[in-house]
Amino acid sequence: MSIHRVWQVEYACGWNIYTLKFIGIWPEERRLDRLSSYKVLIGIAFIIIFCTIPQYWLLYIERHDFNLIMENLSLDIINGTVGFIKMMFFWSSGGQIKDLLTAMEEDWKEVSTKEDEEKMMKYATFSRKIATRATIICYSIIAFYTAQRILSMRTLGRLTYFPSYYPIETMDSPLFELKFIGQMIAATYYSVTYSSVDTFLVTLILHVCGQLKRLQNQLVHLDIGTSQEFQNKLSYIIRRHDYLNKFIETIEDQFNIMLLFQILSCILQLCLECFQELTLMVKEGEKMPLIEIFFFGVYILFVLLQLYLYCYVGEKLWTESTEVARAAYECNWYNLLPHEARSLILIIRRSRSPLRLTAGKFCTLNHELYSSVLKTSMGYLSVLRATMTSDE
Repeated sequence: MSIHRVWQVEYACGWNIYTLKFIGIWPEERRLDRLSSYKVLIGIAFIIIFCTIPQYWLLYIERHDFNLIMENLSLDIINGTVGFIKMMFFWSSGGQIKDLLTAMEEDWKEVSTKEDEEKMMKYATFSRKIATRATIICYSIIAFYTAQRILSMRTLGRLTYFPSYYPIETMDSPLFELKFIGQMIAATYYSVTYSSVDTFLVTLILHVCGQLKRLQNQLVHLDIGTSQEFQNKLSYIIRRHDYLNKFIETIEDQFNIMLLFQILSCILQLCLECFQELTLMVKEGEKMPLIEIFFFGVYILFVLLQLYLYCYVGEKLWTESTEVARAAYECNWYNLLPHEARSLILIIRRSRSPLRLTAGKFCTLNHELYSSVLKTSMGYLSVLRATMTSDE
């Protein structure tokens, strides 16, 4: 299957195609006889050698230093770990993702009316904008952080890109430069993976929302035509509804554990990053560099946006799937024969169990979860501040 056969699919995916191909986890690139299929090993090697092992090693060695632990966790370890987990989940789900892309192609080929095409293009355009802007923000954060570390060296001397421990001396040239560049490349790999996997899943879910819109439109006009045409239309709608349920079930089965890691990491990142910055503000006051304050604001905004993306599309999916029942009720069912009208009850009852995304089957991704994550993060932050105050 070539994704280029249906240009709307490529258009909806946007930059995700190029970034995921660059990382080496795009399913279209996965063939044993192609060297590019092993490109993912480059990113894995950089992440493990320059970030994961040295940082966790430092965390273990300095486990009694509370401030260093907070700095290490708030800077990179959580983000890097979740990025690596997402890379593994996406790479191992290549076959299922390829099937979903094939299904997206078939959905676009089935579009027969201008109205349906416009509704689906609306979601495709929105998906493309999300993917493009998320990628730009991701690269901007890496650039700002790199600039902040380089500028800090003018007054503080040589600084590693991330706090880490190596069994050999790495602060002298050329090992220092190699380590700095290696950590920067590793950060780029997992940050881009973190963002691209999220926006790609958002694209898949918004595609389903577009299909549900089509289904609603077909239900509203179901009463038009002869009795045989009604039966054919209803049969098609039921098959499509069942197909969309299986589409979401595939996403849910493959990525619900990954989404659980996402939610937990967002709680910890918001809590620890805010705690770290509050601590620095208390210590440095007005001496705190402006670029560091700016980076903190952009980073927190990025974390909040990534979390809100999932909660937004989860809420959207819930809403559109329940609207199917409303569409069935809004058709002119009173003009149908009694047995035809009764057949709509099956669709209405099925729509009472809306489609949903969950984090490890524990909680549903929606606006309510988003507010709960913010409350929980601030609650943990209050506990940390109270602990620090009592220690002082």
